[in-house]
Amino acid sequence: GILCSVFFFLVIVISYYARHILTSEIFENGLNLCCFMSLFITVCAIIDKFFNLSNLEYRCTLWFFNTNYLSTIMATVIIICGYKVVNIKSHALFYYITAFCCAVTMYLCGSIFAFIEIFVGISILLLLNRRHFMLSLFLIMVCFGIVFLYCVPEIFPRLAQTNITTDNRILIWDASMNFIKESPFIGKGFLTYYLLTNGVEGIFNSTHAHNLALEPILSFGLVGSFILICFIWSYYKKAAECKELLRDNKTTKLILAISAAVLVHATTDMT
Repeated sequence: GILCSVFFFLVIVISYYARHILTSEIFENGLNLCCFMSLFITVCAIIDKFFNLSNLEYRCTLWFFNTNYLSTIMATVIIICGYKVVNIKSHALFYYITAFCCAVTMYLCGSIFAFIEIFVGISILLLLNRRHFMLSLFLIMVCFGIVFLYCVPEIFPRLAQTNITTDNRILIWDASMNFIKESPFIGKGFLTYYLLTNGVEGIFNSTHAHNLALEPILSFGLVGSFILICFIWSYYKKAAECKELLRDNKTTKLILAISAAVLVHATTDMT
């Protein structure tokens, strides 16, 4: 937990520094690098799954600590691909292929809610960019996908475990609220839920509290959560100002689309 705090502080410092030196070219190249590296991750996930074919319930995690973390990264890259197709327009085929590969990795992760994250992120991205025709096509594709899953549910075996997953979430939330009572003001640091439940019988073991509201209060308490909210508020206030003042505000639209997608996913997870 202490090491996580150090790394988190470094992330904040580097982020502030990057905001001052980042150019549009560096930003776009950084997004391209994310897309290229996601192809490497897809190859690794396929190899990982191949060596675990005997285990039907195996979900690819690789080096991401949690399978939902991996699927969220892939979902984010898919939204980035959508941003590239809508705004950059060149090399569109590459971004479509990359998005497909990311979806394959997500399928191997077995994360259901990550696909909802994509739905929200892409929908808002297209809406903010006023690409109503593309949004209509996307919504039609989603409807066809839902109908297909309804007709052939065995293609996504984890759909049958939805009730179990929901029950597990309730157990996690209940345990988290009990832990919060032990230290409501300052919390117990990063990875609190993981450290308190790891190997403990009678409590559902997990890496986090599976909820955006519970996790910071559990880990940082009310005081730490308030400080975090102030930091986040200042960031999005600046993003909103940029959206209004800049003629070319496509970057802000990407930020808002990804943020909305993550926010929806974080109601049942903490990625």
